[in-house]
Parts: sequence; structure tokens; C-alpha cells
Amino acid sequence: MVNGKENTNYVLNCFTCGEKYNDLQKPMRRCKKCGGNLRIIYNYDKIARKINRRVLESRKPGVWKYKELLPLKNASKIINLGEGGTKLHKCEKLAKILGVKELYAKDETRNPTGTFKDRPATVGILKALEFNIKAVVIASDGNAGPATAAYAAKAGLKCYVFMPVITPWERIIQVEMFGGKVIRVEGTISECIDLLTKAQEQYGWYQLTTAIPCNPYQAEGPKTIAYEICEDLKWETPDWVVIPVGGGGLLTANWKGFREFFRLGFIKKLPKIAAVQAEGCAPLVKAYNERKKGEEIENWGIPESLAISIGVPFPLDGASALEAVKESKGYAVAVSDKEILKMEKLLGETEGVFAEPAGIASLAGVKKLIKEGVIKKEEKIVFEVTGSGLKDFQSAKKMCEKPPRIKVNLEEIESALKYWENKR
Repeated sequence: MVNGKENTNYVLNCFTCGEKYNDLQKPMRRCKKCGGNLRIIYNYDKIARKINRRVLESRKPGVWKYKELLPLKNASKIINLGEGGTKLHKCEKLAKILGVKELYAKDETRNPTGTFKDRPATVGILKALEFNIKAVVIASDGNAGPATAAYAAKAGLKCYVFMPVITPWERIIQVEMFGGKVIRVEGTISECIDLLTKAQEQYGWYQLTTAIPCNPYQAEGPKTIAYEICEDLKWETPDWVVIPVGGGGLLTANWKGFREFFRLGFIKKLPKIAAVQAEGCAPLVKAYNERKKGEEIENWGIPESLAISIGVPFPLDGASALEAVKESKGYAVAVSDKEILKMEKLLGETEGVFAEPAGIASLAGVKKLIKEGVIKKEEKIVFEVTGSGLKDFQSAKKMCEKPPRIKVNLEEIESALKYWENKR
């Protein structure tokens, strides 16, 4: 039974004790009975009577084309900046280099603020407006902060963003350009989240940190990536979907999206899910390799990787992400910064997609899993590119040459051309 009047569209279900709630009066964050995490469950039978593949195909691309599968009560509150509907890029040149038959990049750099975080932001800000919230707050190591600030600006809400001091200035500037108020914290992203969770009640903030324990609603946005992959592949699923992992929320959301489409009969099989982390911060991979349960994931400590956006010492959605990897018969792998940077340059040179290190860790994982024989060369692979390289120039600079400088003189052009020929 749902506590209080039943909400016929969705309920919030506790992961731990199974208690169910509606949110007709106020937003929910944790289970009132046991303090467990909440997940949103829909009336799938009712949804199946409303939509089918043909209905979805007739709608314009974007997150909200899947409105029946999102926690929406008031459509007039939607803040839409053009998020979602990103390209599934067939990587023919890259596939030849890696020796695989079929390879695709889900290019989330095309979202309004350059990352997949626009998907949770549009859902999170919708809920803030539905609940008449005046100020939102988020802990972010770079991408969710700018996204939330942008949507809050459009909605007319105050927005505070707590960011670790190691956050690149490109991202801090982006937040401030959207009117967000940045507070830099001398600690890790996990410590930022802990601090914010303690402070939110005192200041009356509505937290939109992109982790289910902090806000179960926003987690529904990223699952639309899985929906779009299925549609773009003509309602077939790839053999593998390879995803960068920081807090674990993106992977968890993807798996939920695939399972929901499978339950609705839109697809006939489920993909294997591979989690990729940086070697300098890989708590989920460590737990996977040691065959531990989700609740046994340990805090990594201080991250040591240039892939800042996935350098999360303690992944709040790690348990559900690890469960998804195992349930899908997938895999978890860690990659080095060197491997990440090489793939960042290779993707740009071969396919014209510029990704940040965290956003391209997935491709480094693809290469490693092919080499190890986990992914077979005849299998269909999708890797998710989660953030634009414009977010982190300092890392990209490590892979670039200093261009030659010449005077306005035709004779000097030849020397410049020879310079580049020698760099091949």
C-alpha cells in the first residue's frame, strides 16, 4: 500500500524495506521508515496502453518525448533548453582501428551545457517548480553544477553550487555565467556532498546532487539515454553499452531505462553493461574484482586522476551500479590517464568528437576490454561520451602540439608545413 492518497502515475519505492510513498504534498528524499534510498516505479500496464513504438517515433526528439516514463505532474513546469535527442554516432574509422565490426558513440557533448547532466537537470528543476521551491543547491565536481545553474536560471530559481577546489576554472566560470553561486570546498566531491546534506535543512535548500540518496527524481533523466539508443538502433539493443562511472548514477539509470523498454515490449533483449573508472579512483571496479556486494564498496580516499568528473571516492549509487553490472552479465574495468588521453585525441582525429577525459574513459574501456577478450570483435558496441572537451582545456593541452608561428611571408609557409609533417 502507498502511504496516503495513491498517485496513479508513479510511486517511490524503498530499495531496502519495500515501503511505498506518494509525493503529493512534498518531495521525498529517503524512506521515512528505514532511511533507505528511494526509486521511482511507474504503472507500466497503464503506460503500455498509452504509448507504443509508433507513438514515440512520431514525437520530436528530446528527454520529454518520454514524458509518461518520467515523474511529471505538471507539464507547464517543464524547463526545456533542448536537452536529449543526441546523436548516436557510427564510428566507422575508429571501428577499423580497434578491429571491431560495429561501434557507436552516444554523443552527449551535444546537450545544451555540453554534458549528459542536462538530462537530470531538466527533471530536477521540474520537480523543484512543482513543489514551489525557491532555491536549489548541488554538490558538483564540474558538470552537474553548470547544468543545474543553467536550468535554474531559466526557471528563475536561486542556485548554489558546492565544488571541490580542484574543479577546473572552465566549469566554475560556466556556473557563474548562468547566475549560479559557487562555493569552493577544500575536500573531495564526496565530502562536498556530506557537507551539503548536513546544511540543506538549516538553509531550506532543495538538493539536486545527482545521486539517488540525495534526490531520487533527477535520476530519471539519464535513463532516456538508453531509450534513445534503442530507437536509433531501430528498436534493437547493442551487445555492449560501455559507460564511465563516477557516482554510479548514470550506469544505474541506463540499466533502468533498458529494463523498462524490455518490460514494455519495445526491445527483445537486454545489453551487457560495462563500467569504466579511472585507475586513480576506482572503488566500484575494486569491489567488482574482489567479488564484493554493493554495500561493501569502500571509500577510495583522495582521487588521483585527471578524469575529475568521475573521481568520486565513495559512489553513492555504487551499490545499484554494481548490481546492474552483475545482473546484465557485464564487466567493470579501470583505465589509466594515459589510456584516456590517447582515446581523447583518437576520437577527435577520427570521428570529429571532442570529449573531456571523464567523458571518454568509456572508449579507453572499450579498447581494453577488446584486448582482454571480454568484448568480442563481432559484437555491436555503444560507448557513452558524457562530456565535452571544452570543459577541460588543461587536460586536452597535454595531447596537443604548440603550433608553428610564421611571419606574413609565403616562404615561411613551407617550414611550417614541414614542422607538421615531422609530427606525424
